[in-house]
Amino acid sequence: MEGSKDAEDKKMSKEDKKEMQKEMKNSSKLMNEMEGKEKKDDILVEDLEEATTRLIAEYEREVAKNPDRSIERIPFEALKTDLRHVCRNYCVWSKKKASSKYNISKALRRLEKLADWIKTYKDILDTKPITAEECEPFLKLLGIFECKVRDSQGRIVWLFAVDRIDSKTMKTYDTNTQIRAYFYNFCRICTRDEAVANEIVLVQQLNYKGLWYLMKIFDKKVQAASDQLMMGCSCIKIKKFHVAENTWLMSKLAAIMSLFMSKKMRDRMAFYGGDWDKVYDAIGGAHMVPKGFGPGGTGSTECGFFGDDNMFA
Repeated sequence: MEGSKDAEDKKMSKEDKKEMQKEMKNSSKLMNEMEGKEKKDDILVEDLEEATTRLIAEYEREVAKNPDRSIERIPFEALKTDLRHVCRNYCVWSKKKASSKYNISKALRRLEKLADWIKTYKDILDTKPITAEECEPFLKLLGIFECKVRDSQGRIVWLFAVDRIDSKTMKTYDTNTQIRAYFYNFCRICTRDEAVANEIVLVQQLNYKGLWYLMKIFDKKVQAASDQLMMGCSCIKIKKFHVAENTWLMSKLAAIMSLFMSKKMRDRMAFYGGDWDKVYDAIGGAHMVPKGFGPGGTGSTECGFFGDDNMFA
């Protein structure tokens, strides 16, 4: 329960706890970057197609000056998409909800962040063409699902449950394959118009697992690459983070983590422990919790695997 420590946490040394706090601090800083920043002299355009055309022109100008600014390692062919589609969605992301204008400069800065990430991992990305056949088997092991029912505000609901992670099989994949799979899925999400146009709600069910256990699930290099990609480079907006069945220590460290977050990001996070009634209220009712989720896995709504194209149909 939330008020008690998971037995696994007792195995954590002081050094382990310091390392966890350091990782949470880094994650909180990345979360502050999720929506980017506006600047005084940013270029604003009202028409989406005009904004897209101008963003492409700005992007190509930057790449001509510095080839490292290229994002051409995106698997356009595998995703059946192109540069214009990507730039259009970054323009959509750049627009504030209450504004009628698209921020080209903000979108370009985000593409530059993506280019920096690609440059860091280019040797891994360049080993061979990235395909769905290579990546999807790994993505289905991650315990991440999407509810096929939208919440009361029309937002997409993503769900993550620790008990649904196939960590044993996941560890049979080498680090490079995992990073390639995360990049493939990132690109697929960023070229999925519904995910870009609509806000995302993330529900994390930790199944009362302790921090020591959670630290050991994912490869640290892979986790760092994934966090940087999804929080610092993407064109989707995750508006709420609901955490259920968290341990006592997780709540305490989350309080420390919040010290490094902006108020906007702090207001988006909520920890419920075992109070599923509050989770239901937050996401629009118990009917939003899919099969295999919720207290004792009692959910009933259909959901799809995060790495399954069929769920995006």
